[in-house]
Amino acid sequence: MQGIPLPWGLGLDLATGALWKPNVAESGVSKINYKNFKYNLPYDNCKGKSDSPITKADGLDTFYLKDGTSFKAKMIEQFADGTLKVELPDGKMQTYQMVQIEKIVRGVM
Repeated sequence: MQGIPLPWGLGLDLATGALWKPNVAESGVSKINYKNFKYNLPYDNCKGKSDSPITKADGLDTFYLKDGTSFKAKMIEQFADGTLKVELPDGKMQTYQMVQIEKIVRGVM
């Protein structure tokens, strides 16, 4: 078809809001470059704030040992020799042998 070329791309951008850019005058918004912006959100007054490096929202796994004890930690790495490296809620790293562990219940991420 011949005729007047229509700027379909520009029309689509206008219809979908693709030309919208954040307002850098708002607090917490800064411009990195033409297409990228950085948002800084204040989380000072959040309920349940913890100084611990791991929080419940991080998805702690529950480890049940064969000696009957259990603990919560974040699984970091599992090695081929059967060693498991975990991070405890206080930030300390601990290693266990898989033969010591009866079961692991994965936490919600």
